[in-house]
Amino acid sequence: MADLFLADFDFEHRLPDPQRGTRWTLTEAARRLNAELACVWSAIAREGDFVRLSAAIEPGFFEHLAECGLPRLRPLFDDDRRANFADVRQVIPWGWTDDVRRWADRRGIPYVAPPQDVVARANSRGFSTELERETNGGGLRGAAVIRSFDDLSQALAGLRSHRGRWVVKAEFGMSARERMIGMGDTPDRRTADWIRLRLARDGAVYFEPWVERLEEFAAHFTIPREGPPTFDGIAHMLADEWGRYRGSRFDHDTDLEARWRGWIDEFGMRAASRFRAMGYFGPVGIDVCRYLDADGTPRLRFFQDINARWTMGALARGFRKLLRPGEFGVWLHVPWPTDAADAPRRAFERFEARLPTAARAVRTSPYLVDGRANAHGTCVLIAETAEARDAAERLAFAD
Repeated sequence: MADLFLADFDFEHRLPDPQRGTRWTLTEAARRLNAELACVWSAIAREGDFVRLSAAIEPGFFEHLAECGLPRLRPLFDDDRRANFADVRQVIPWGWTDDVRRWADRRGIPYVAPPQDVVARANSRGFSTELERETNGGGLRGAAVIRSFDDLSQALAGLRSHRGRWVVKAEFGMSARERMIGMGDTPDRRTADWIRLRLARDGAVYFEPWVERLEEFAAHFTIPREGPPTFDGIAHMLADEWGRYRGSRFDHDTDLEARWRGWIDEFGMRAASRFRAMGYFGPVGIDVCRYLDADGTPRLRFFQDINARWTMGALARGFRKLLRPGEFGVWLHVPWPTDAADAPRRAFERFEARLPTAARAVRTSPYLVDGRANAHGTCVLIAETAEARDAAERLAFAD
């Protein structure tokens, strides 16, 4: 028996209550995203596990992963009438939704999942805002819950001390999706329309001044059905200037965990216990940010994001199996060019050729998905020294 991993990376779009708005329809962009990222489950899967594919990938890619030291996965195509789900022990989605439950039920695949209303509550911006205000001195200065355009006007009026840049986030979102970034004291028409739709659907959006990030990390926990939560580890996050996720360092950094041990024990475990008390069980990732406030004072944001699901950081930690003693690792997410079918391959080979001698790369994304170039390039970068890792990171983000 083997586990079956689902590529439902559009998870957050499926969380809003359909009674309050239009039911989510899988867009072509979301379908493509799910197809291009499906193979990242190789980080935590075991030998012989299944991964659900919605599109064909380059021939021999799973063999490539196995040759690199990762588990050999077996593809299952949802539209394949010959697919035999009898060998599936359980389904493991990115996050639980009613769509996932119905999909598994139709195929007779067993699963154990927390109540859907609990999943939605645990992943809501409202819940993370509540936790932040309770434990983080009132939360981020200038942040506000927006329930009307009058609320937005009041929040924007206080922006003079924050250089005018701001972000509005939806009730449900992840990885810099479901948000709008603005400048000044008036949203443009596109942003205003976006806010109006989210207010009608969810009743609230969340306003934050843009802050200068100094450091971000993700702490990972497991909430069991019975017993206390466990702390699984920590990963340093990489993001670009717009706050979009670009990777996670996953080496055995005991110094990083020791430096944040106070937060982990007091605030991280407290939040994990809240999840357990509300009826959630499964993986949890909590993003923490050290930043400069408007006065230039370093501050800590305890709960920048909370995700009651699997996260890229948790998957990154699974690549530790590729490290030799003393090595440093980072899982990079770098957009690949798509102007030609062989453009991703040429981009990755160019990157490999420029790596320091003390570093090597393991490609974790197929070049081709459904016969077309894959835009979501990922690779594990392994270096003998922290300096070589940092130099290789700069090369990846410079291309």
